[in-house]
Amino acid sequence: MVNLSRKYFVLNPLCSNEQKEPLSFACTEVLPHVFTYSEGVSLSSTDEYKKGKILPMSYWSVIAVEMLDLQKDSSFLDMCCAPGMKLIYASLTLQRISPTIEYSVSAVDISSKRLSACISLVKKYRAYPLSIFEGDSERFQSGPILRARPETRRDACRCAIGTQSNKLFYSSTVLRKLGHYHSKEKFTRILVDPECSQTSTVKHSRRNSVLGREYHTHQLAVLRNAVSLLSNEGVLVYSTCTFSSRENEEVVQSLLKECPALRRIEIEHEVNEKYGVSSKNRLPERPGQIIEDTLFISKFQLFEA
Repeated sequence: MVNLSRKYFVLNPLCSNEQKEPLSFACTEVLPHVFTYSEGVSLSSTDEYKKGKILPMSYWSVIAVEMLDLQKDSSFLDMCCAPGMKLIYASLTLQRISPTIEYSVSAVDISSKRLSACISLVKKYRAYPLSIFEGDSERFQSGPILRARPETRRDACRCAIGTQSNKLFYSSTVLRKLGHYHSKEKFTRILVDPECSQTSTVKHSRRNSVLGREYHTHQLAVLRNAVSLLSNEGVLVYSTCTFSSRENEEVVQSLLKECPALRRIEIEHEVNEKYGVSSKNRLPERPGQIIEDTLFISKFQLFEA
């Protein structure tokens, strides 16, 4: 019988060093900062969740963010960001490694409803500072938005940040009112997790249905745009929650043919050694294997001439 009960959470990067006391509910440590728990646990009812000490997200989503190799001065863009847990985890990770806020965080998604849910998470976890735009990731164009330093705030920009093509949905007060700069540079880290057929999700397994829509054209268009926004030597991570090779490897190969300056970084060995899973997201090989929300993950780096 298939087990559909496996769920995960990750410790808040800002609280992980403080988490010395045992957690108040039954869970199993997978990595020092990642845990699995059973479907019978109401995570939202726990003190740890209410205090923002844990982030419910899939194991593979944690891996996708960690494959970005975020640095203290990273300018990060999350394309197709809603509902937002990967954005929150990335933003909190940057807060931990760069307390002076030398980094920049931007995000875009086309769904205002999903963005509203994303903003609730941003406020719950205080994942500041960042700017979130409502727009089509196939066409989004913006550079990193940098927080003004206290000594330069007098001359900093205090605009609404958005444009007609990039509608600002939310921005931290420190950026919107106290001052920011519009960088002419490109992003050093971009995460693309676009709409897909979702065949490697528990939800799909439970409904046992087949989605008829083709997604690969949209996915490739978003990736093309992501490459146009990526800085030289910048890192791009592409992930999908599907087993479809048409949406995974075929999209990757098409992208590499179109963008000769883009190189694929091999991560399968690293993911297998460090996390004990595969980044290739294949169908379960044996009956009764645990089904959980899994991702195809591919990593790239841009090397312009």
